[in-house]
Amino acid sequence: MPDYILLVEDDELDLSFTSRALRLCSVEVPVRVVRDGEDALAMLDSVQGGKPVLVLLDLRIPKVDGFTILKHIRRTPALDDIPVIIVSGSIPEADRVRAMLLGANNCVVKAIEFADFAQQLALALMPYAGSLNVGGRSAPPARRAGDRLQA
Repeated sequence: MPDYILLVEDDELDLSFTSRALRLCSVEVPVRVVRDGEDALAMLDSVQGGKPVLVLLDLRIPKVDGFTILKHIRRTPALDDIPVIIVSGSIPEADRVRAMLLGANNCVVKAIEFADFAQQLALALMPYAGSLNVGGRSAPPARRAGDRLQA
């Protein structure tokens, strides 16, 4: 099974937002999307599904929350080396600390401005650029005061 990114996201708008940001980052690895925690656990535990090279995980998802999924990844020897980046609409400091203590590799807040979010996601992905087959550039260009990007 080829390499892939597992994106765990239940909100359609946030899914679109994150997918666009990944394309902007020139990520060439396929993205598999699951909409709830039960489906995420099933995919992670499926031998036939292969192992993702990265998990982008929302904390507030239906059925099983993101913290439980993160704990499962870190407690399962076959999965514990997968980088996990928390991507959530808002991450209170207590949740950020909890996620990092549970083994998250990074946390990215879904910013209101697409360009800000895309840049933060690109920075979070940089350590994994080799396994993500990032083509061309590894991060969108830095924004300058007065720059406008079309969403």
